[in-house]
Amino acid sequence: MSSCKPTSIQVAGVVITQDAHGRYSLNDLHRAAGGEERHRPAQFLRLDGTRALTQEIQYGNPHSAPVETINGGPQRGTYACRQLIYAYAMWVAPKFHLQVIDVFDAVATGHAPRPVVPALPGDYLEALEALVASEREKKRLAAESQAQQAQLEAQKPFHDMAKQFLDTTDLWSLTKTRAT
Repeated sequence: MSSCKPTSIQVAGVVITQDAHGRYSLNDLHRAAGGEERHRPAQFLRLDGTRALTQEIQYGNPHSAPVETINGGPQRGTYACRQLIYAYAMWVAPKFHLQVIDVFDAVATGHAPRPVVPALPGDYLEALEALVASEREKKRLAAESQAQQAQLEAQKPFHDMAKQFLDTTDLWSLTKTRAT
């Protein structure tokens, strides 16, 4: 099998990982398509048309497997060549198929947007500072919540009295209650 340099591809906000041979993760593509049970990669690979396409691809390039499933390990999943990725996307839905073609065309022409990667602290000191700031904010919010709870408890008698006033239909009973 020939090695391909992995290219960062993102479809519908999901980064599509590649294996060491440049095949794309059908599992990632399944998540990008919405993750419906009926669109699981295993369902797609069982189709007669998919099997025939896989055989044709294999016939054209006998030294490379067009699809491979890795069981276990950090890169477990089902990886497929680009042609099977297109076929999978077409099987899912026309709109999704066009979206996948657009993304892959953008990569091929060098116009692909880079996947959004959350910023990570540059070093341990930055990470520690971020953790301390987060803990301080958590404590501030807890203290604010306690103060609000105490304020609610202090206002409870007034709340109860107002509720009793609004619920009563007999004003004479209110004066009796106040006198007792």
